[in-house]
Amino acid sequence: MKAGIVEIPHIVVVTKADLGAAAERARGDVAGALGLAGEPGGWRVPVLALSAQRREGVPELLEVLAARSRFLAEDGRLARLRHAQAEDWLADAVRERFGREGLKRTGRLVLAPGESPFARLAGVLSRLAAWP
Repeated sequence: MKAGIVEIPHIVVVTKADLGAAAERARGDVAGALGLAGEPGGWRVPVLALSAQRREGVPELLEVLAARSRFLAEDGRLARLRHAQAEDWLADAVRERFGREGLKRTGRLVLAPGESPFARLAGVLSRLAAWP
């Protein structure tokens, strides 16, 4: 919590819920921090407590996983997320190899629907490899 949240998770599970107050405090802290981020993409991030020792929380976790799967299936959300991830990966790969200047020279790295980011990267890298 001290370092802050870098990425917003889809689901948070606090384990060792059998520790009582400490686990509940951790769950509350995470829920509070996530509340500051809003609801990314319309999904309210659930914060669950789970205890393997007491065998508690697993059915709730399974239901939340199923709910997340249903949420992603709606309106092509999963395909859009995967496409955006592929474009981000492509930009990161170019930046890692050629820096910001190389990324600037490539222009906007937009993938066509269904286009492989790996094939696109190979083409971009071959063009940039000739760059002084």
